Amino acid sequence: MKLGVQKPEKEFEKLLKHAVKGEARAQFLVGDRYHRGYGVEQDVAAAIRWYRQSALQEYPGALGMLGVCYDTGDGVEQNLTEAVKWYRKAAEYEHAPSQYALGQCYLYGKGVRRDIKRGLMLMEMAALQGMPEALCHLGGTYLLGEIVPEDPKTGILLLEKAAQLNFGYAQYLLGRCYYLGAGVPQDYKEAVSWFKKAAVQGVVEAEYYLGQAYEEGEGVEVNMHKAEKWYKKAAELGSEAALEKVKVLVH
Repeated sequence: MKLGVQKPEKEFEKLLKHAVKGEARAQFLVGDRYHRGYGVEQDVAAAIRWYRQSALQEYPGALGMLGVCYDTGDGVEQNLTEAVKWYRKAAEYEHAPSQYALGQCYLYGKGVRRDIKRGLMLMEMAALQGMPEALCHLGGTYLLGEIVPEDPKTGILLLEKAAQLNFGYAQYLLGRCYYLGAGVPQDYKEAVSWFKKAAVQGVVEAEYYLGQAYEEGEGVEVNMHKAEKWYKKAAELGSEAALEKVKVLVH
């Protein structure tokens, strides 16, 4: 099934023809288009129906998306036990997002009895496939040392891998490590470099720290105009601390 570069509506029509013929991948993609309203009017109920058709053929993406829907209550009544069932089916096919999601379920006891060892194993399986969310989550876990023995070296290494994959939150966390000297030597310039990368992607915490860096002259020259700019951006995304900073700076 080759689609090429087409208008979303035309692409959807072709996908639908393949889906009606029973092609599992096309059925999943039709569900995805209905879910996002891409090339067709959004219809979550229709999306669920197509995901189920694809899941009957054990298509990993569809199995995983049914897990997500039950996990979040999107289009179905929320049911964490049912979410775990679908995540588990998808994870058996080495579907990295489902390995990650199932790992979270085991780590925090969502829909299943808590099992930290199994949760970490699943997270690591997703991370080995290069999933940035898993790399970032594991990195933060090893840095905090709350559910595993603290291991800053491993934590930083995992965050670096996720950050290099342009995962915004990992870039922010890595910047914060350099800012605070946590797991690495304190280096404000390196911190600002990572904050900038994360802020461009709309990570509110990075926007706040950039504002603070420009206000205090940490890693950059003091620049109150830029400080106010980044605080405002963070405030617009709901940061109460940034809003308080803006009130102070504009008066």
